[in-house]
Amino acid sequence: MSIPLIYGARIANVDLVGDAIRALRIGQPRSARAYLYGNWGLRWDPSRGAGFNIHVVLQGNCWLRPDGRDPVQLEAGDVAFISRTIAHGVSDSPLSPLRDVPPDENDFWFPDHADAEASPTLPLTVLMGGSYYLQRQRMHPLIESLPEVIVLPNRTQADDPILDIVNLLGAEHDNHEPGSSAAMPALLDLLLTYVIRAAFDAADPGMGWAAAIRDPALSTALHNMQNTPEIDWTVSTLARASGLSRATFARRFTAAVGQPPMAYLTWWRMNLAKQHLSESDMPLSAVASRTAYRSEFAFSKAFKREVGCSPGAFRREATARRRR
Repeated sequence: MSIPLIYGARIANVDLVGDAIRALRIGQPRSARAYLYGNWGLRWDPSRGAGFNIHVVLQGNCWLRPDGRDPVQLEAGDVAFISRTIAHGVSDSPLSPLRDVPPDENDFWFPDHADAEASPTLPLTVLMGGSYYLQRQRMHPLIESLPEVIVLPNRTQADDPILDIVNLLGAEHDNHEPGSSAAMPALLDLLLTYVIRAAFDAADPGMGWAAAIRDPALSTALHNMQNTPEIDWTVSTLARASGLSRATFARRFTAAVGQPPMAYLTWWRMNLAKQHLSESDMPLSAVASRTAYRSEFAFSKAFKREVGCSPGAFRREATARRRR
């Protein structure tokens, strides 16, 4: 059954945050728990791709040290979100030397720091780390609009859903039950959802993506683009579906989203195309059709212009990554 278009009013199933998080799933989410003791410090360089790290303090305390910013002390229950576009460190004190974490995304923590049998007489900090690494993938603009560093303090209240998520992540790490490989990415998605909600609750409601989420006309347009990308949308038809004049719609959309409507629509279609190419054997003709291109040639030309390689090369690279 086809998804109905929305005209003129925001309704309950317009979930732009959910769309943004689903766009991230092209990446390979990972999580790890580390037991850190004595004098220690870890540092992450900016990633060549897009993505983010999340650090959750389960026990003890530590210092978050983003490059070019003042250190921030984190206590048990705090959650920190850090864009992978900036370098940052985590350490036992703001002055401890930092050791570089290897650039391979599979090495989220140093093995020699992950010692659960550390002496109980030593100060002990337990961290939960989560990370998305996105190959050949720009972050969703909604996520890009977030501050580079977000700290949610003191998530230790018994009824706090974030605490429940963190506890579930810990249980998955401890037990390694069947289905853990599916459960942990889903829990990271959920943790990210709450971080984004908190950030937008604190944002200026009249600016950027916070404005787009709250603006019925813009959220209608974004819903139509993201849920029916196969339609040959134009600025005029998007404006009409949103109940605005063409000029007003284009101006308001660009101011809030940060790029013109058709540029955003092209980005979204290419994002979906990358998902299809990475996760399925769908023929190029079908991928082209689902992204509103009338021929494989037109789709391939647009894909190479936006992504930097042909659809076939992108699929081969994605297949090779899965086999490693």
